Amino acid sequence: MSEGEISVGEFRLSTEPIRSTVSEFVREEGRVVDGVALIYNASGPRDLVMEIHRIELETGHRWVVAGEAFNGPKWVFGQLSGRLRISVNEKAQGHVLDLTIPQPGRRNENVYTASRTSVEDLGGVHPDMFTMLHDMGAREIGPRSDVIDDASTRKGFLCVLMDDPGCLVPVVAYFLTRTVAVSQEYERLLSSGAVEDESVSHYAERATQPAGPQTGGVESAISGGESAFVEFKPAIWYNHGRATNEPEYVLTKDSGVSDNIVRTVAGFLNAEGGQLFIGVGDDGSAYGLEQDVLLTSRKDMDGLENELTRLLTATISNEVFATKVRITFPPFGGEVIGRVEVEPADAPVFMKTNRHLNKFYVRIGNATNTMSVESAYNYISQHDWGGSGLNP
Repeated sequence: MSEGEISVGEFRLSTEPIRSTVSEFVREEGRVVDGVALIYNASGPRDLVMEIHRIELETGHRWVVAGEAFNGPKWVFGQLSGRLRISVNEKAQGHVLDLTIPQPGRRNENVYTASRTSVEDLGGVHPDMFTMLHDMGAREIGPRSDVIDDASTRKGFLCVLMDDPGCLVPVVAYFLTRTVAVSQEYERLLSSGAVEDESVSHYAERATQPAGPQTGGVESAISGGESAFVEFKPAIWYNHGRATNEPEYVLTKDSGVSDNIVRTVAGFLNAEGGQLFIGVGDDGSAYGLEQDVLLTSRKDMDGLENELTRLLTATISNEVFATKVRITFPPFGGEVIGRVEVEPADAPVFMKTNRHLNKFYVRIGNATNTMSVESAYNYISQHDWGGSGLNP
């Protein structure tokens, strides 16, 4: 192990971060909060290079999550990008984080979730994990019931207690249980033929330079206006037009509005990919998602993300969603908006919405168009589907 680096087999973690500023929406606060991101670089087999972001907000909220910069297996990127973060919470005994290894989800086995994990499972990732965490600043490791007197449904989860939340424990825990563990799972699935040997590269020059605020990329994309790769929608379900023009309008989910979301994602999938910004007007003004949040059953951002995910997975396959679509909620213009990043599909995607069955949509210019059977056949036969074998 060299100075400033942690090694686990072929995996490497730099312990010398780059400091950057961030702005994040905090549900408990109901607002965007400024903070600091410490950016660590990790690498591994199959040309894996990725950023690990340690976020610390002015409100005291702390977590560790994968950054956008990534090079390596597409499946690993799909599981980690914007997901599976590790939160660091303050308790009476100190600061605590849960030790979990992502497992296939109960509702969708292709989308892994942070699940209760045994000591044996953690040892399978790295036999000296606990020793390493203690060396980095962990005071105690054990079940939540023993370590922090937790009597909730999570009392059996293993956790790490630390005195200093600024120690390296959260970053090393993420590196081991996310970077290393998910990569190991990818190798297992690859050897069984369950996933493809595909790579992606989202690694920009900022990976080795101080990154600007996270809103920078969003503001740049929106300022360029709608195009073949960028689309704005004011809401997921909320009908701004009816709410403005009808005095008796009752807040309700409008399937016509949500169909536009589905159609846009379909169009990007069947073309060259793109970004859909939700909560943004045609002129690029920030509308936010407040009304859409009120239309969810939970009436919070987690509920919004869950219901938007269900809206999309009801119309496209779980595999396409897990590998080609990514949802985040960045701040913009003083509001929180939705950002749906879509990669080109490897095969034609036919969309089923509330009003249309098996429609074929394509992004052409700055508009999403539906095609007739004949036009769709011609387009599908001529389009480059990434070597899927569909081209003549």
